[in-house]
Amino acid sequence: MTATLTIDDDGRLTLPEQLKRVFGIKPGMPLRAEVSEGRMEIVSDAEADVVGVDQLVEDSGVLLLPKRGIPLDAAEAIRADRDELASRAFGR
Repeated sequence: MTATLTIDDDGRLTLPEQLKRVFGIKPGMPLRAEVSEGRMEIVSDAEADVVGVDQLVEDSGVLLLPKRGIPLDAAEAIRADRDELASRAFGR
């Protein structure tokens, strides 16, 4: 999923509602920015939200993540990624 963030006059980032909903971000929730090689990733700072390799489950050859209670419309996420890639490819 790709989203465009905006920075206000005070230097604050505004997250789109869809991102907040998908990742369960609530006001006051601690987040951490990890920066490396020209990239910035915003991650939850709560240790409880980290999924370790030992928490993955294999079922019929498919790795499954544990349920986190975060609603996700996979079809919408795939459409959004496809549209983002198409817009970059065709310069829209």
